[in-house]
Amino acid sequence: MGARPPAPEPPAAEVTGLRPPPGPCAEEEAAAERRLQAEVEAAMAASVAEAAARQEREVAEEAGRLKHATARVSTEEKVEWFIRYQRKQNLGRIANAHKARADRALTHPRVRGPAGRPLIGADDPICLRLAQMATAAVDTAKNGRFVPLPRALEAPLYPHWMERRADRSYKSTSVLGEMYDRATDLLQNLFAPGRCEQVLCDAKLLYSTDWLSYSEYTEGAEEAMEEYNRELLLLMAEHGVREAEALTSRAVRYGRAASRKRNAGDTASALRFGVSRLRGMARKEFDRQVEAAVAAHEVKMHVQRLSDAAKASVRLCVASAWYYVTYNPAGSNVIDGEHGPLSFPWAAHDALLEIARRAARPAAAPPPSLPAAAGAEGSLAGSRGERVMREFNRMMRRLNALDPALAGSRLDNCERINHLCDHRGIITTNTRALAHKLRKWRNLAKGAAQSEAEVAAWEREGPTCEEAIDQVVVAVEAELSRLCADSDILW
Repeated sequence: MGARPPAPEPPAAEVTGLRPPPGPCAEEEAAAERRLQAEVEAAMAASVAEAAARQEREVAEEAGRLKHATARVSTEEKVEWFIRYQRKQNLGRIANAHKARADRALTHPRVRGPAGRPLIGADDPICLRLAQMATAAVDTAKNGRFVPLPRALEAPLYPHWMERRADRSYKSTSVLGEMYDRATDLLQNLFAPGRCEQVLCDAKLLYSTDWLSYSEYTEGAEEAMEEYNRELLLLMAEHGVREAEALTSRAVRYGRAASRKRNAGDTASALRFGVSRLRGMARKEFDRQVEAAVAAHEVKMHVQRLSDAAKASVRLCVASAWYYVTYNPAGSNVIDGEHGPLSFPWAAHDALLEIARRAARPAAAPPPSLPAAAGAEGSLAGSRGERVMREFNRMMRRLNALDPALAGSRLDNCERINHLCDHRGIITTNTRALAHKLRKWRNLAKGAAQSEAEVAAWEREGPTCEEAIDQVVVAVEAELSRLCADSDILW
């Protein structure tokens, strides 16, 4: 039999139990990575050495100044220290550089550690050095040693969630970047057209009384609203924000023009200043319109001064007029089906809140209705006569409060009025005449309600319209509000 051929020899890798040596490409990548790490470490060492030398020089200069310092610190030295502190304090810059470099190192690690794993985030050597510098910069206010920030350690680019200029920002894919993007998208969807409900005019904020209505002041309110909206729209266009963002100084994303001029912090400060100035102007205009309305009613009612309650009613009516012209769906603030700015009436927010509080109170029981006589004349007598009797009863309660002795007397209403004027001198003759006129109207209304035969006398001698009743009531109320000491008696 022939000899068996020899078996082939195993490869060297199987004999030695080792993997084949790396190819030339892997060796070049490893060498490039080692060179990059060496360059980074050399740059860091140079920058740290330069910063340490500069700090030693500053400490020496400061020690020299302290050596020749007097016992008392002069004002010039305080000013010098304040200016030097503002110029050389770098804690904020160091913190921003740390955040920016840590975010960049999360997705673009440059250096590997001893175990060969990449140093990402805050483990980056530059971030560690910045953390040490921040720890030292915190104590600057106590020891006077400033920590300089070398240019080599500053961040060349910033993540987009830090809201820097577009040419110095990059799209971050870190967790903070994703959170920022989700919050931005959410807010944009909330303010997007079509997401907001239809603007409705709340009838509870439209305040009127039996002698005054908010509709008397809508013309002046529209003029003030147009001026306010014009200034607000200019401010919104300048900074590229919406109305809600302008009022809160918290913009989701500022416009391009604003981003080129200043950063987000400066824009927020400018918005706060602009909105504060605009609201101050609107508040002054509101107060001016209230004063003008009060003066007009004093002339109209022939009184020297309206009572505080009457002034409050005028103020609430003016505030309702501001609200109505803004939220009226058929008003001038709606253009092509879209509402304009809605913040105008809230310059008088305290007045609108007072109207809402009054509307939320439980309504008082209505006074008993007068039994109207038959026919149209009787119905007319009942509508005006009911109010005359109600106002007369209120007036007599106020008059009785002026003199406690009248509470147990047997004087009728006519004698009580004359007593307060002739014997006590509490009310004037003009007030007495107006009180007697209201008393006469009350007697006529009472007679017309009880008998159809008295309706003709009511129509002949009674008030011809509601305005005639208003003039007498407001004039008497102005005088009694000045004299009456019992605040629990309401007019």
